[in-house]
Amino acid sequence: MAFKCKIGLHSWNGCKCSDCEKTRDEQHDFSKDCEKCFVCNSSRGDYYHDYSKDCEKCSNCGKILTEQHDWSKDCEQCSICGKQRSEQHDWSKNCELCSVCGKILTETHLWIGCKCSTCGKIRDEQHDWSKDCDICSTCGKTRQNQHDWSSGCEKCTKCGKNGKHDWSKDCQKCSKCGKTSVQEHAWKGCVCSICGTKRDEQHDWTSDCERCARCGTTRKANHDWKKNNEEEKCSICKKVKIDVNKKDKDGRTLLHLAAMEGNVKEIERLIPLGYNVNAQDNYGYTPIHLAEYNSVEASLSYRDGKNGVDYLLTIVKLARNGANENLVDNEGLSPRGLKQKAYEVEAFKQIKKRGYF
Repeated sequence: MAFKCKIGLHSWNGCKCSDCEKTRDEQHDFSKDCEKCFVCNSSRGDYYHDYSKDCEKCSNCGKILTEQHDWSKDCEQCSICGKQRSEQHDWSKNCELCSVCGKILTETHLWIGCKCSTCGKIRDEQHDWSKDCDICSTCGKTRQNQHDWSSGCEKCTKCGKNGKHDWSKDCQKCSKCGKTSVQEHAWKGCVCSICGTKRDEQHDWTSDCERCARCGTTRKANHDWKKNNEEEKCSICKKVKIDVNKKDKDGRTLLHLAAMEGNVKEIERLIPLGYNVNAQDNYGYTPIHLAEYNSVEASLSYRDGKNGVDYLLTIVKLARNGANENLVDNEGLSPRGLKQKAYEVEAFKQIKKRGYF
């Protein structure tokens, strides 16, 4: 080391002594790289670069970077440095909207009728209905009932499409063009099985003397009623007439009696006839009261071959058809309460039968 360097008289060349090569933290040379001194190789942060004018080249030191531009807002102009490039937008899907950066242009479509020949976009105008009044030949859009069959269903006067007559509403007159035909109806009684046209003959009065079963035509007619137990039946149409309000000496209807017996089939027959499922007898019992009470004895003793299942089905049928399970009898008991009482009565009978009393 030179004597003058020992006494602190260095010969500085920027940040480095030319005699002893000692370095100092000043007068660095960052002209070739803003991050690294060219003389002593000391480094500093990359924030000293200036890419404001070009994202790929520092304006201070000229350092080159790989792709750093931001083309997300505009494919042809960097949003950071403003550098421009050409023919980078993607208009293939929509001539007015770039699919990459979202840039919007004014009207640039090349329309051929209703479809852009460049991007394929469809507009709701200038459709081509010349080949088919209901289908656009350019874009395939559909519409309904636009044909003109006034001159005959064989050919539309607008587009020339061949058609067919519509005999579905009347076998002898087309509903579209009004053309008549000599073809005959396929009569099934009073109704044509093809077009549904009705005629006032050959009605079907077998199920009701006053209403045709096929077409619904009504008339005034006299039923031939024959009495059969609690009901009357017409000998001609078999229609049943029954007094749903008729009661026996205990104030019970046929529905009460069927519920007492757990007769599910009879329950299913009577309810549609209009029997009141909540009618109360002289004791305040409804049909579901009697079904609940008798279900106890049936389940314990299999009375008359019945078991609890028959009564359970009866209770379910009545409940599903509007039976009120909260109605109380003359003693203030609901159907469930009456059933509990029945269990107590049966238990007492069994205890007495075994000689405990």
